[in-house]
Amino acid sequence: MNQLLGDEDADRTIRYSHLEVFTYWLTLGLAEQKADLNEYFRGNAGSHRRPHDWGYFRLYRDLIPASARPVERQLYLTDLETLLGLLRAEPDADSSDTRNIATPQICPSTSTSSG
Repeated sequence: MNQLLGDEDADRTIRYSHLEVFTYWLTLGLAEQKADLNEYFRGNAGSHRRPHDWGYFRLYRDLIPASARPVERQLYLTDLETLLGLLRAEPDADSSDTRNIATPQICPSTSTSSG
């Protein structure tokens, strides 16, 4: 991307995309966010990829875009801490089963439906 856009434009594009995905994720209900996190943890078994590790190390704090507004930061932290608590309470929360690897679907669907 850097070769195509240059360093500054590539950085700006990545930062914009990060903020866009972050703010979209915040619009999801808790059930959708929980399903998304379940998919993430199922598809990324290993070191620091379990709900317990995320809560203990507070790794999720590093995912907040630098340009996020304070209210977005607080909503994200509140939602994620609530969800991690729920996920840790589930019997298979720290399972390392990777047979059902899935890619999280946190971006709006680009498909259209008539209805």
